[in-house]
Amino acid sequence: MRNSFRINLHISFGGYLRGSVAGHFNHDVIQALNDAVVKVFWTKKDLRRLLDIAGVDQRLINAQDWQNYKYHIVSPIIDQLNIAEDGLGPLRRILQETLRYKACKIGRASCRERV
Repeated sequence: MRNSFRINLHISFGGYLRGSVAGHFNHDVIQALNDAVVKVFWTKKDLRRLLDIAGVDQRLINAQDWQNYKYHIVSPIIDQLNIAEDGLGPLRRILQETLRYKACKIGRASCRERV
């Protein structure tokens, strides 16, 4: 069950997709989202909350090695969402929550406590 979400996606190296795997967003957008999430959410606890709020499937979250560096946790999740038919919604919510959280941290938005 642990590898069910990794499918054949991990024709990857260092979290970057190789080949011509069609996705919702191109490689540059996915790489930027990975980087933003890792930099904005400092703790793994906040990162996990983000993924819960975004509606990422718990099986995909639990399939990651949470002892790893954050980038190696986030990258396979975002890569999988990018190629999954139903992954666009969670990807958009991850982006929205990341931007919202960042805006709250620098005082540009009124914030309700979510993440």
